Amino acid sequence: MSNSKVSFFATEEISNVDLLNKKIAQLDNETLVLIAPIVLHERLAKGIEEALTKFDICHAGLVEEGIKGWAILQQFVFNWNFLIPSAASNSFSWLSGQQVIAFRKSLWDAERGFDETLSLRSTFSEFTFRCMRAGAMVCYQALWGKLLKEADLHLTLPPTNRDLVLFSQRHLGAFTAKSIGFYLGLPFLRIKPYNHEILKNHPVILKKSNDLKADCPPYSAIIPTIHRYDYIGRSIDSLLKSEYPPFEIIVVDQTKSEERREEVYRPYLEREQIKVFYLDSPGQCVSRNLAIQESKTDWLLFFEDDTEAWPGMMAAHWSLLSTTIADVSTGVSLAPWKDESYIPIRNRQWSIADVLATGNAFMRKETALSVNGLNLAFDRGSGADDDFGRRLFLAGKLIVFNHKAIQTHHKAPQGGMRVHGAWWRYSSSITAAFPPPTQQYMIQTYYPSEYHNLQNLMFYLGAFKKVGVLRGLLGLLLMPIKWQKSMKGYKSILARLG
Repeated sequence: MSNSKVSFFATEEISNVDLLNKKIAQLDNETLVLIAPIVLHERLAKGIEEALTKFDICHAGLVEEGIKGWAILQQFVFNWNFLIPSAASNSFSWLSGQQVIAFRKSLWDAERGFDETLSLRSTFSEFTFRCMRAGAMVCYQALWGKLLKEADLHLTLPPTNRDLVLFSQRHLGAFTAKSIGFYLGLPFLRIKPYNHEILKNHPVILKKSNDLKADCPPYSAIIPTIHRYDYIGRSIDSLLKSEYPPFEIIVVDQTKSEERREEVYRPYLEREQIKVFYLDSPGQCVSRNLAIQESKTDWLLFFEDDTEAWPGMMAAHWSLLSTTIADVSTGVSLAPWKDESYIPIRNRQWSIADVLATGNAFMRKETALSVNGLNLAFDRGSGADDDFGRRLFLAGKLIVFNHKAIQTHHKAPQGGMRVHGAWWRYSSSITAAFPPPTQQYMIQTYYPSEYHNLQNLMFYLGAFKKVGVLRGLLGLLLMPIKWQKSMKGYKSILARLG
């Protein structure tokens, strides 16, 4: 330990955000800042330096009653980072509450401090969210949460409506912000959005363990496929040519038996480069779960049947997972005509993810099995990636977006999920179920019942951006029929799952 200087601010003595900012501004750049109730000062100060070698921000917010007030945003934002994980174990939630937060002064400088237009109820959480979006690693510390509970200081007030509207205007986009503003009765509240800057050198820096090898370990590449014979050879070849080729490639082919082209696999089978399993009943999740169970290695690469790995993709995945505490590295998919310049500047760094690409993700087998693999509810519908990511997030796994793990995605015009008529979550034919039944399943599964009506409506409003004004209006007109079909499809999913 370097015995870095720690500056402590007692929560009880902080009267306003402006004064707190002025006091922090006077500190040296590398000072560690701890804000906490005075009775916990000594107990928390002992662990702050170690915690801040692993993360940029640590907090105890999930035990506070006040953070439940942020849940209102879940009606408008489907992002899993807005779910509230259990306070019983560490997780990577930005909901830092009002009582305990620790960070380096240099991070505070980079993001220009706490937002003085927000109340003390919200400014810590907004700061944490803002830093997380800019690349900082944040962590809820369950042990700190337990100490806060022991101190009986966890009863806090929720964010004000004004705070929620200002937060949404700055971070959630114009449409979402307007919707939240109308819902909370503040539709005309206006403020200039932040000009976010990229934070550099803020990914997790602590090595995961000392037994990890310098070279990528043996791994199993998992490729589910259905009627993509003109593409899958290129997918397989791209992995075999990788700087770290897989120990095994497991292909799960769900094409109808009379339409299968087994000769496509024959050259690879003769050289013992792949294993092929056939399923008569198609499903993207059951296919991947079968491959997980059949895999002979401790590491898994989830891949697609119409993608090609770029040189360096596997090296990038392993670089992240071997040098950080991340559990999952999720990469980038680019169209054939795109290069790295199409990756937004903000995303050209490691950062806590809000998406998981099951076509380009690397993790331990035990990580996938910790949430029982993929959810069979999504076998024939959209959202399997999102559901997998949410369950890993709620289980306390760290999913990191890896901007250097790149693949080309050809988006084959036939086969795949198109066989099931499944497209994007905001798309449907005129009289089809909407939201898609799998999205209805997510609404019903992850959110309280009092949110369901508004969440369904947000799908219809959000569709305007995808399908245009005329089709959007027609969708609203037909909403009773489409919603009934959505609920019928949801109930069919439940019946199928038993």
